[in-house]
Amino acid sequence: MASALRCEIIPVTPFEQNCSLIWDTATMRGALVDAGGEPERLLERVRHHGITLEKLLVTHGHLDHAGAVRDISDQLQLPIEGPHPDDLFWIEGMPLAAENYGFPPVRSFVPTRWLKQGDEVTVGGLHFAVSHCPGHTPGHVVFYSEPTRLAFVGDVIFQGSIGRTDFPRGNHADLIRSIRERLFPLGDDVRFVPGHGPISSFGQERRSNPYVSDAALGCQPGRAAGAEARLGPDGGQKNAAGTPRHLIPQPVTGGAAARNLKRNPLRARFRFYDYFWITCISLLDQYGIRADESAPPAGPWGRA
Repeated sequence: MASALRCEIIPVTPFEQNCSLIWDTATMRGALVDAGGEPERLLERVRHHGITLEKLLVTHGHLDHAGAVRDISDQLQLPIEGPHPDDLFWIEGMPLAAENYGFPPVRSFVPTRWLKQGDEVTVGGLHFAVSHCPGHTPGHVVFYSEPTRLAFVGDVIFQGSIGRTDFPRGNHADLIRSIRERLFPLGDDVRFVPGHGPISSFGQERRSNPYVSDAALGCQPGRAAGAEARLGPDGGQKNAAGTPRHLIPQPVTGGAAARNLKRNPLRARFRFYDYFWITCISLLDQYGIRADESAPPAGPWGRA
C-alpha cells in the first residue's frame, strides 16, 4: 500500500490554534504539528484514528503553538523536531507567559532536532521539506509535502492576512520576503493549513491577500521578489543595498482599512489577545529584546 497523507485539524487553546494531526495511511504512523495545548484532547484524537505517534513537529515557539509539546513528549517519549534555533528565547519564555495569563502550567523544552532551511522531516513514509520563514518569529519554519501539495505554515500567512510582526525580534520585511520568495514559488495550487482560521492556497493569497498579493506589493502577476533582496540560507538578505520598493508594504488607511476590518470580523472577538501579546512584548522588552516597530498595526494573530 502506497503512503498517503491524511490530516485532521484540531483547534486548541482559547486562541483556536490549528494543531494538525497528520499520518501516513500505509503505516498509520503520525505526528502532531504545533501541539499548542489541551494534550489529552489531542491524544484522544490520536487514539480515535488508531495512529502511532512517532514525533512532534513545531513551526515556532509561541505559547499557543508549543504549549503542550513537552507534556506529550515526556508522556510518550517522543522526539521533537523544530523550530529553527532562533526561536529558543520564545520557548524558554513559555512557562512565565502561561503563568501570567492564566493558562495551564506549561514547560519549556529543547527540541531533539533544531531545523534549518533545506532540511527534511519524515513521518512514516511521508517526507516534508523544511523552509525557514522568519518574520513572525525569527525561527519560524514551514513543513511542505510536495506529493500532496500541502503546507503547514504556522503563523506566516492566513486566508486574507499575514502573521503579526510587532513581537520581539519580529520583522515585517523578512515576513514578506519569506512569503513571496519561499512560499509562493511552491505554486499557486499549493494549499496550506495556517495556524488559525481556514485553509487557503498560495494562489488565492497571491491574487487577493490585501497585504502580500501581487497588487498590494506592486508586483507583476506571478513575479517573485527581486533578486537583489533574495533570502540567504538563514533568512537574511544577501544584498545589503536595501529592499526593493515593491517589497515594502504601505500601511492600509482610509476606506481600504475599513474594508480590511470588515473582512476580518475576528478582530473584535479577540480584543483580549491584543492585550495578551502587548503584555508579552512588554515583559520581553525588559530583557532588551525588541519588536519590529516599523510593522503596520496588527490584529490578534494577523493583520487587522
